[in-house]
Amino acid sequence: MENSYIENSENCAAKEPFALRVQDSSMEPEFENGCIIIIDPSISPKTGDFVLFEKKDTIILREIHILDENIELKPLNPEFSSEIIKDKDYKTHIIGVVTQRAGKKGHIIRNTDKKKRDNSRLKNATNKGKVVGGN
Repeated sequence: MENSYIENSENCAAKEPFALRVQDSSMEPEFENGCIIIIDPSISPKTGDFVLFEKKDTIILREIHILDENIELKPLNPEFSSEIIKDKDYKTHIIGVVTQRAGKKGHIIRNTDKKKRDNSRLKNATNKGKVVGGN
């Protein structure tokens, strides 16, 4: 099963961050089906980043591993397969890097930078008075 993440992005500026809803389980447990992710198209990916990647007529979310001129796109869910993209122009297929994720209801914001995993909750991400409910 492949993902189709972009529901409606025609109103977004080309290099501005945007939000999408994950629509399958290929990246569980980190990105649950239905959670919201923030994609930043202006960031250049590095190994270990989570990227939105355009592959033929499909958009997929994967962890990227850069191998010289090729890349490996890895799902986190072992029920899905990794794939090697043998294309020195692979960067033209990367839509952006995931910078944050929120639960299905969008209340908890989490930084996806692996270097900050031990303290991944963002402080002062929003005004507490504007948050209703929880995950």
